[in-house]
Amino acid sequence: MQSIRSKLLIGLIKNRHLFKLKLKPEIVDESFDVKKFRDHIDKASGKFNKIPADIKIESIKIGEMYAEIIIPKGASNEKVALYIHGGGFISGTCHTHRMHVVKFVKSCGVKMLLFNYRLAPEHPFPAALVYITGF
Repeated sequence: MQSIRSKLLIGLIKNRHLFKLKLKPEIVDESFDVKKFRDHIDKASGKFNKIPADIKIESIKIGEMYAEIIIPKGASNEKVALYIHGGGFISGTCHTHRMHVVKFVKSCGVKMLLFNYRLAPEHPFPAALVYITGF
């Protein structure tokens, strides 16, 4: 079940245009400032990244890709779930999605792998998918 905090954060992200006194949301086109958007999301996510004491996070590298294994207390070594974060292939990192995954692992008691795949526009489609699948 989604927490009130999560609903609030998602609502703020979806309606961020209202804070700029704009009635319509920004359109993602060639004039959209991806870096500014990512910085804003990183800053907002940082306010909610307090890791509970019963969660362990291991940073790892998979090839050149940064990843984290998020481990709840008492998790089995036999199962690991894969979490592929959202962000429309232009944003999203382990940092921005860590707390979502923490909630999942606490609820299901299974380790979860979260990773940073390549993002556009630096790496245009299908770079992220190719990197994730290895094809």
